Amino acid sequence: MSGGTVTRAPWPGPRPYEESEWELFYGRSKEVDEVERRIASERLVVVTGRSGTGKTSLLRAGIVPRLRLRRFRGKKATPWPVLVLRNWGGGKRTSLSDLLQAEVKRAVDALTLWSEEGVRATEDRVLLSESLSEAGKDCSPVDLIENLAASNSEKIAGLIIVLDQLEEVLRLGTGVTEEMTEFLRDLYDSALPLRLVLSLREEYLSELRGLERTVGGLLGRTVFLSPMLRQTAQEAIGEAGRAGGIEIEDEAVDEIFDWIGLREGLLRGRKRALVPDPSWEESADETPDLLTLQAILFEVFQEFLALKAKDRSAKLDTAFLKTYRQKYGPDGPEIVGNALVRWIERAFEIAVHARGRESQGEMGSGPLTALMRRVAVRIAPHLSSAGYKIAQERSDLFRKAVGEDVWALGLRDPELRARVRIVGGERPRLNFEELGLASEPMEAAEQYLSGVALEQGWDLVQASEQLLSAFLASLERLAEQNIVKPVYSWESRNEESWRWELVHDGLGRPFADWAEKRRNSWEDCAASIVACRGVSPIALRSEDPPRDALRFARWEGCHVAPVTESMIVLEGVEFLDCALRGTIFEHIVLRNCTFTRCDLSGTVFRHCVFEATNGRQVSFKDCYPPSMAILKSRLGGLSFDGCVLSQLTMKECRLEGSVTLRRTDVELANFILLEASKPSHELVFEGTCRVAYSSGDEQSWKLMRLQCPVVHSGWQRE
Repeated sequence: MSGGTVTRAPWPGPRPYEESEWELFYGRSKEVDEVERRIASERLVVVTGRSGTGKTSLLRAGIVPRLRLRRFRGKKATPWPVLVLRNWGGGKRTSLSDLLQAEVKRAVDALTLWSEEGVRATEDRVLLSESLSEAGKDCSPVDLIENLAASNSEKIAGLIIVLDQLEEVLRLGTGVTEEMTEFLRDLYDSALPLRLVLSLREEYLSELRGLERTVGGLLGRTVFLSPMLRQTAQEAIGEAGRAGGIEIEDEAVDEIFDWIGLREGLLRGRKRALVPDPSWEESADETPDLLTLQAILFEVFQEFLALKAKDRSAKLDTAFLKTYRQKYGPDGPEIVGNALVRWIERAFEIAVHARGRESQGEMGSGPLTALMRRVAVRIAPHLSSAGYKIAQERSDLFRKAVGEDVWALGLRDPELRARVRIVGGERPRLNFEELGLASEPMEAAEQYLSGVALEQGWDLVQASEQLLSAFLASLERLAEQNIVKPVYSWESRNEESWRWELVHDGLGRPFADWAEKRRNSWEDCAASIVACRGVSPIALRSEDPPRDALRFARWEGCHVAPVTESMIVLEGVEFLDCALRGTIFEHIVLRNCTFTRCDLSGTVFRHCVFEATNGRQVSFKDCYPPSMAILKSRLGGLSFDGCVLSQLTMKECRLEGSVTLRRTDVELANFILLEASKPSHELVFEGTCRVAYSSGDEQSWKLMRLQCPVVHSGWQRE
């Protein structure tokens, strides 16, 4: 792009292209031509291929838009209207029949997307909507579609029905598969003008064997979608870029493919299909993994936009990719390995308001976003195993991911734990009434709560409901980012059972890596609304140091330390009204940090550095630590104001600045092996302090008198 304007994102990321993105969809023109040719001559067409080859994009952004545009813009040829059935998860459906009827209605409403393409799109939606109303609620799915196809022979003439991602239905079990097969068989046998297009993963193709006799064999009606070859993908990237207003150099595309090629398994040949495709030639060195490629292209585009805003002459070339590498990794494997991880993190960059919140004690978007991320970290390990995605029933996933926090709120009976479930439809909630907990008094709630829960004064039930809100909002955000999706299962009692799973098997490892990196991190623990007890790690990483305030956190017996041997800087962090009993801070640089009204009973700072900059010291204000220790640390600037320091221990510490105490009581303190860098570096007790029963070894008292003079008008060793 020399001086042009970016019109739209040319590469949407690791998700399928949508109909609205048809102008940016390239690389599959031959396949689109083939499927369109078959639709014109055959009543049933099956599009299949392995997971990740782009079947959904082919349908939604390739085949369907071409058919629609021929109808809406064509002067002579007027293909039939297209209805796309694609949403097999979510909503309130108790049977396949119910689901199919809802999808047909949604497919008719979706024609509004094309209202700008001419009067015919609007006319189609009006005519088909009228036919839906006439059909009534009790009409079967087959009768409903037949009624639509026959609604207006002069203007409608017939229908093309597309069932995308059909494996989502076929996987629900033998009963549902038989019901779907019967539905397709009845449509095929009807005398009405219909075309059926089915899209599904190749391993589920055998589930359609019930159609063999009806259609006279499936193999001859099947189009196998092979993985996109490197050269084809390279051309598609360039064409999509130009359509979006970006000129990407061929050498830059080559370099991106080289990154992918450096990682084992990303350039791979097509696995053996259940029904082999004779046209495919094994070419393990020329087949890019589209999921990772799309994640990298999306990220490159976002970074380029940021650069373009500053420098209009910027080009998407190898020089730009060099700056991209410097930001995200020194080599190909690291960039490739983390592109999907960063895509997942973007799901939580925009705050989402929780649904079903109580009017009292609302949580702001900032704390909610942090809590959503914390919940997602605990969701991730339960959705994948051995490289394959796992469907989880919603209540079961809640118990696995958030149950530990709910149980920590006082639900101690194991039998009650197993009975916790999500109830309700539009406003989901937990079944606390059924468990007999909602009406019981929740005494001493403060000892179980932390963070925003303490700040807002919630009781235990309110805290549990907020966990549920964050759980549901987290799934919603992950679904919007095309990471997870809802799927269906029907029980024998015809009751609805919500399930969730990853959109793609290939997202399992990146999602787990994302979660592992953030689990028990500073942000993860700070977002908790449940008290953290025991020897719990709080991991700090240099690339994302914590800042700002930590409010009402209850960390008891935690270990705050960096992941690596390098020290981590906490700069300007405010600890406000925190309970840090028994917490150990180790290998931490505290710079301009403040501890205000904190309970520091048994808190230990070991191998830490207390730094002051711009005249601001690390300060403890109005804190009450019955026992506290600072061990083997460097004290560059430290003050205590209005504190009660019982059993304070300073041992093997080096003063590199002044330590000041004012309005502070010091009792039973121990000063051992203290050193000072300069004579001016002092341990200063101002006149408002009270010191009693404090001691130290002979060397320490000598050092305190000589190198760390104690300034106090009534000093007396007691």
